[in-house]
Amino acid sequence: VGIYTRFDRAGLLFSLSRTNLVTDTAFTIAESKAITKSGGTLSLPSDTLTQEVNAEWFLTVGDPAGFKVDWMGWSISLAIIGSLAFTLLVMYALVNRKEHQLLLYRMMPKKAIAKL
Repeated sequence: VGIYTRFDRAGLLFSLSRTNLVTDTAFTIAESKAITKSGGTLSLPSDTLTQEVNAEWFLTVGDPAGFKVDWMGWSISLAIIGSLAFTLLVMYALVNRKEHQLLLYRMMPKKAIAKL
């Protein structure tokens, strides 16, 4: 099984290129058939595989649909709902504390409050 078949089965796109450091020219050694047909390039960061004396090799691999997880949508909504619930609980605790403080000041004599 060749490299083209392996990447095709995995549903990934790849591009292997080499840059000559002396002449600053780059050329593609191998790339996915989908990239070749569309005439496009992968817009992903490249990793330097190896650096020779006069050249660098780059391998760029990517998923055409992007690397997104299935649970991203509901996790964002869950985080928003959770933060809203936490905010309401904190607000309730602060309001409750203030109400108790006001009730205490109404019940205590002013001389006792001054001593605090």
